[in-house]
Amino acid sequence: MIGCVVALCVDLDDYLVQAQRRGRDWAEHARAEAERVVTTACADHGAGSVGAVPPDSWLVTLSGPAPDGLRDDAWELATRIRGRIAGSTSATASVAVSSVADGRGAAARAARQARETLAGKVLGGGGQILTARTGDVPLEPPDITRAIVGLVRRGDTARAVVRVEMWVDTLLRHGASPRDVFARCLPGLVMDVAAAVDPSRAEDGSPRWRSTLGLVSLADLVALSELHERSQVHEWLVNRFGALSRLAGPADRPGLAGRAHDLLRRRFTDDRLTLARAAAELGVSPFHLAHTLRQDSGTTFRRLLTGLRVRKALGLLGGGELPVAEVGRRCGFATTRQFRATMLREVGLSPSELRARGRAGLLGQGGDEAGDGAAEHLRQIGVGQPREDHAAQ
Repeated sequence: MIGCVVALCVDLDDYLVQAQRRGRDWAEHARAEAERVVTTACADHGAGSVGAVPPDSWLVTLSGPAPDGLRDDAWELATRIRGRIAGSTSATASVAVSSVADGRGAAARAARQARETLAGKVLGGGGQILTARTGDVPLEPPDITRAIVGLVRRGDTARAVVRVEMWVDTLLRHGASPRDVFARCLPGLVMDVAAAVDPSRAEDGSPRWRSTLGLVSLADLVALSELHERSQVHEWLVNRFGALSRLAGPADRPGLAGRAHDLLRRRFTDDRLTLARAAAELGVSPFHLAHTLRQDSGTTFRRLLTGLRVRKALGLLGGGELPVAEVGRRCGFATTRQFRATMLREVGLSPSELRARGRAGLLGQGGDEAGDGAAEHLRQIGVGQPREDHAAQ
């Protein structure tokens, strides 16, 4: 008779990122120490088997006759392994625990579920014990394609990445399984965005999938579905959206849309710039300009203007040197009060708080771009999704 089986997947947190940062010696030592902890803890516990899953994971299998006792044993072992790695090595680890499986092929099913459950660490970060859901919760994800396309087209990839990460967090918090999110929802969103910005799409706007797959390949999508570290997902999105943004850059925008974006990039630091003034300079009506920008970028003149100002502010605050009032003035805010209100609304922190984080090295530095450091900072603090302002002003 085949008994019950539970599988644990032990995974070092951000191992590849830390290895690049700290070097090969640290990586080899951290992995060896973690492996010693896992094998020792399992031997003390009497675990059935332990197998390494390169480069930074181990699969542990427990078996027994009763599901309740086995479930308790698995949780106790997971807690012990996580605590020992954190306490005796220079790394931390997350442990994913499968549900109890029985019958033919139970070990393989439990191992597969444990590996899939590990993707849940993307939501809460490292150092977690993750338990498998008994079943997927049907969930139709909200459609943010249009908003992401607009951000990518105007080069605001940092905000595009933040919004997608928040979208993923929302799906996971509302019960979607990690497998469904990373194997279906997120790849589908990325392909929709790629198809929308593909310059070779058909005249009626429909995608040419052969061309689109040249922008985001099936191999890319498979790699995405296998990621379980938040830093890895973040890097994947930054790279793909960056490539798509360059493809659909301002130089590719025809006519009025291109001239409007050029004007915004040149004049966004002018606190007197409004939709009416921009339309007058471009020789069109405010309504026509607002409609053109909505069609091109999926957003309003005000949102485009605010996005440019916020990005520049994040870059200047990342340096941690200029007074807050001066940063606001250089970014096109008429008053310090307006600057503070805008940053609180868009980023979730005041300029003073952002400057303090910049001095601590948590924001990218530079004058015009928020940079990868700022995008990472936004992810870490879990900022609210930017408010959509549908009134063209």
